[in-house]
Amino acid sequence: MTCQSCGAQVKEDALVCGQCGLQVAQSASTETVSNVHMEQASTTETVAQRNETIDKVTNTSKHYLNYVLLQLKHPTKNGLSTDTSQPLFGLITSILTALFFGLSLYTLLGVGGNSFFQLGFTDLFFPGLFYMVMLLAVAMGALFLGVKIQLDEKATLTQVFARFTHMLPLTLALFVLATIVGLIGLATLFNFLTMLAFLSIIFLTGYVYYSFHGNQVKKEPYFGLIGVYAVILVFIGLSFEWILASLMNSFFF
Repeated sequence: MTCQSCGAQVKEDALVCGQCGLQVAQSASTETVSNVHMEQASTTETVAQRNETIDKVTNTSKHYLNYVLLQLKHPTKNGLSTDTSQPLFGLITSILTALFFGLSLYTLLGVGGNSFFQLGFTDLFFPGLFYMVMLLAVAMGALFLGVKIQLDEKATLTQVFARFTHMLPLTLALFVLATIVGLIGLATLFNFLTMLAFLSIIFLTGYVYYSFHGNQVKKEPYFGLIGVYAVILVFIGLSFEWILASLMNSFFF
């Protein structure tokens, strides 16, 4: 044991330090109290950091909910006027859109499916999630190239991404409704809502494309939009065959 006063080595059963005369029991008690205070301070700091993180998540969730409600009220107006330098909420919307599309497939064909045609969670959710992520990525990529080539050479990928994703809350809302309807098992209404959601993606692609149209554009924007839609439709056609084959393999094997 070490003396807290002079640093000399003291025997474990000693009452005082042979070097300076300090009472060892008093020193050990002081050290114990100090350690307890340090542990309490560390625990308090950890709790404070945890509460701060919870507060940040709560505030972000509230702000995001207000953001979605505002976008749903005026999708086109608010979608284009939102600050494009802060694409965080747009990214969250894109992720949630893909997640709820996968969930909607599972609720209809998994939970809400009949006993003859019922697939597992992994057979439906992950293919649906991957499909929607790829569809949004292809749509935004084609949109960016169309804008860059035909309309505005100075347009950045961040600007295109922000405008596109800030108009996605309506699509997200449709997939959320489709998930609820699929859970109930209303296949016809599910198909209707899903079709509306896909049409909303097609519409907002064209709307965002023309939002970059200026008075001094020399190239014909119509041809660029046709090219953008052609890329999206080719992807939908090819990927539909893939996802259908994936579902059939999961069902029969």
